Amino acid sequence: EVRAGRHPRRPHPSEATPTSMTTTTQRRTPDHIAGAPRHHLVFEEMQSVLAARSFWLILGVITIAAAGNASSGVNVFPASYSQTTGVASTSDLDARSKFSNYGSSIVTLAAPGEKLITTYPGSHYAAVWGTSFSSGFVSGTAAMLLQWVPSMKQGDFENALATGAKKLNQDVGQGRLDVYTTLQKKVK
Repeated sequence: EVRAGRHPRRPHPSEATPTSMTTTTQRRTPDHIAGAPRHHLVFEEMQSVLAARSFWLILGVITIAAAGNASSGVNVFPASYSQTTGVASTSDLDARSKFSNYGSSIVTLAAPGEKLITTYPGSHYAAVWGTSFSSGFVSGTAAMLLQWVPSMKQGDFENALATGAKKLNQDVGQGRLDVYTTLQKKVK
């Protein structure tokens, strides 16, 4: 909607805004605009992301983004933006997932992102992997915190996550999300 010149609907203050879109400079030119230079397309896409992000920040919306699945420390956006919670993936053994991006410029903290069961088309279930699924846990935690502290801002949210996170020494920011401890310490 932002790309088309329309702003998305104004979110309710209790809504967290997860996004799993990552943008790097290695994007391929879409077929429908094959004549356009690649750097121009990436710039336009980044401008759209920045416009949406600025709009959300003005409204005080908490922004959460998947860190990406390239096993890299290279900045990806929007996870690398300040005032955005970048989320990496961990395994069931509390280790950084081998595919997950990492590093302090991308990752605020990690959440489970391997062997998760979800619904699948055709009334089925499927096992899934990825930081997009990890960011859903963090978004859910934001929604619960905002129910108790509606005035919470991005910095307050990240501080609450850091206080409750299980510390890991694997380049995943503040550690692995611990919803129970985060809520217990923040909501008294």
